[in-house]
Amino acid sequence: MNPLKAFQRIIAGTYLLIKSKHQHRQNNIWVFGEWFGEKCNDNCMYLANYVANQYPNIKIFWVAKPDTDTSRLSKRISVIAMDSKTSFEVLAQAGVAVVGQNFYDLSSTGYNYVQGACTVLLWHGVPWKRIGYDATRSMTWFIRFYDNLIDVLQSAKFYLTLSDKYSKVLETAYHAHSSSLIKAGYPRNSIFYYPIQINEARQFVLSKLSRLTNIKLSENTKIITYMPTFRNNGTIYSFHDFRNGGYLNQLLEKYNAIIVQKAHYVNQKLDNSSDLKTEARIIDLDDIDAQRLLCATDLLITDYSSCFFDYLLLDRPVVHFLYDYEYYRDRDRGLYYPKEDVVAGSVAANEEELIKDIFENLKCPNLYKKRREKIRSEFLTYENISNCESITKQIFEKLKK
Repeated sequence: MNPLKAFQRIIAGTYLLIKSKHQHRQNNIWVFGEWFGEKCNDNCMYLANYVANQYPNIKIFWVAKPDTDTSRLSKRISVIAMDSKTSFEVLAQAGVAVVGQNFYDLSSTGYNYVQGACTVLLWHGVPWKRIGYDATRSMTWFIRFYDNLIDVLQSAKFYLTLSDKYSKVLETAYHAHSSSLIKAGYPRNSIFYYPIQINEARQFVLSKLSRLTNIKLSENTKIITYMPTFRNNGTIYSFHDFRNGGYLNQLLEKYNAIIVQKAHYVNQKLDNSSDLKTEARIIDLDDIDAQRLLCATDLLITDYSSCFFDYLLLDRPVVHFLYDYEYYRDRDRGLYYPKEDVVAGSVAANEEELIKDIFENLKCPNLYKKRREKIRSEFLTYENISNCESITKQIFEKLKK
């Protein structure tokens, strides 16, 4: 990081913070954004749609880059271009601002244009891997110092937490105090409570997969989804590199199963290849909503990704493929918990164990049912069917204060 640019950013951020703090705010204007303005399919989208449908007196705006697909938003929500004159006018008036990652969701500069508003960070996953300041421990002292200083300028006022365990992470990762916590589950998880929506999601995924493979898929086809997280360093495993591909394909054919691989958003951004890799029963499917894919999934394979926490709400088998556990824990991103305290199913360290665990869990889906229940109760304490309602009511309470 260039020290001069860092200093300039701090000066500009300070000026904008002071300016935005003293602007007149209207509590009936809410603005949302997520994934740096490039996505519209996560927690913010689900919450924005809920507020739009339940509170017609609230004016809702969604900030996005021009080519972002916002088709799933309620028609009551006005979509405005990131960094446009209109977007800055809305940010200057909004009484509530909701983001998924940080203020880069609302502007390309990442500056806090909504300091005087009720700002809420929903985040996008229950952390097992380290996040926020906790993830900078291996970086230089200057970057750590800069990150802590910039927090004063660009931190949200309130943070969503799903459990007491999650709250403790927020204390160190974002310096969040107990008074700044909103206790509820993720808005996006509302889809898991409605069988009709789950079935619709499976049909959607099956239809999409059918167009990408020459294999005849049916309702009985087992969908095995592999969703690894990103690494700061190191290689991410792919089933395309499986050493005995013929043997794997025979097993998949025997069990009428396919493997769907979905890369983490960060890795999708880093991957310059535009080629869609598709083999007989191994399909890469990055361009799909994660919750829809999870609804369609019969067995989830992951590593340190938070996707398995959401998946626990469906009570289906999970296999953790931790081929680089020691390296990731000690030299890469780092972890909050040892694997013994957080895994929700089988743990495989190599391909041989992985294949054994996959088909063992397909044959007996309830093999780790009690383990799933235990992890779900510890990490998703506040999770329920009324997540959006609960979050919205708590925001109203914050506005009163």
